[in-house]
Formats: sequence, C-alpha cells, structure tokens
Amino acid sequence: MTIFGQGFDEPVAVTMGAHAQQVISVSGSEVVVRTVAIVVTNCTDVTGPTQLVNIESGDSATGPSFTYRVPRPLFFSVSPFGGPQGGNTAVTITGANFASNMIVDFIIGGTAFTGNVTSSTSSTIAVRSPAIPSTALATETCDDNGNPIPPDPTPDPDGERYLPATANVRITDPATGCTATLNGVFTFSPTDGSCRGD
Repeated sequence: MTIFGQGFDEPVAVTMGAHAQQVISVSGSEVVVRTVAIVVTNCTDVTGPTQLVNIESGDSATGPSFTYRVPRPLFFSVSPFGGPQGGNTAVTITGANFASNMIVDFIIGGTAFTGNVTSSTSSTIAVRSPAIPSTALATETCDDNGNPIPPDPTPDPDGERYLPATANVRITDPATGCTATLNGVFTFSPTDGSCRGD
C-alpha cells in the first residue's frame, strides 16, 4: 500500500484499521507499507483510520479509513441431492473462497449434523454425509392392511411411516466464522420406509 501526503520523515509507524503495518520505505511525499495478516471473528470486516506517527518527534497524521475485507465463502451447488439415512454418501460441494478446513453441517429442523470432510480446495469440498437418527425424520400415519385411517371405527390400530428428510447444507470457515447455506438441497431417505405398527 502506498500512502501519499507531505512532510513524511523516517522513522514512522503506520497503523491501518487499528493494526500496525510493516513499513517498507519512506520519502517526503509517500510511505509504502505491506499490510499484515489479522485475526477476525464473527465474519466481520475490520475498519479503521490510516495513521502515521513520526517515532522521533511524535508528530502524527490521520488519513482515510482502511478496511480489511473478510473473504466470505460462496456456495454454488451440492451433488448428489440425497442419500440414505445411514450417511456416508460422498457429496461434492462447489463454490469459492473455501478454506482448507471447512466445516459442513446438514441441518434438519434446526438441528445440525456434521459431515466428515475428506478434502477441501478453494472451490470444492468433498464430504461424507452424516448418519441421522430416526428422531430427525418426520412421520405420517399409514394403513397398509386396509383398515380406515383415523377417525378409525375399528379397534385395529393404524401405523406410522418415516418420511424422507430434506436438509439445508451449511459450510463454515472456522478461522473467520463466515458461513454460507443452501436450503433444501439434500434429502435423507429413511432406512425403514415400512408402515410400522399397523
């Protein structure tokens, strides 16, 4: 980064966005710095003024704001669109700005089930789908033996059948806290699709 002005004199200290920067060179009208890496939390950009201080005299000047932009992951697609309730389906996620240690959650009804990420590049994540419990599946009343569904005039009880569960898929960069979600893109098929208890 080059800072333009006048009256600059070595040695100077430079802060941008409240972070001290590496000063490369100083002349009377410009200061060249190399920005340092910073730690961010909650996926929040860091903004603050540009400040120069002459280390010997204490003279200082404040310039325009500088912003560290957090690279947010972008989520394009999931393939395949579903797999068995028992998990272990090889799923490929495509997008951009992925970190090497992304976390992938399959979310059903507000509950997150974490997949096993096997590899990650800046644009592709390979993950094995998690196993989900039957309690995460919705159910429906069923009648496979021909008696009426409630209100039921006979003492023969009706059964219950597990339904496929559609999940949102969320990716998270643990270093920045940034997330991206695709809603309703993966469906878990029940292990047992029979009419139980009929």
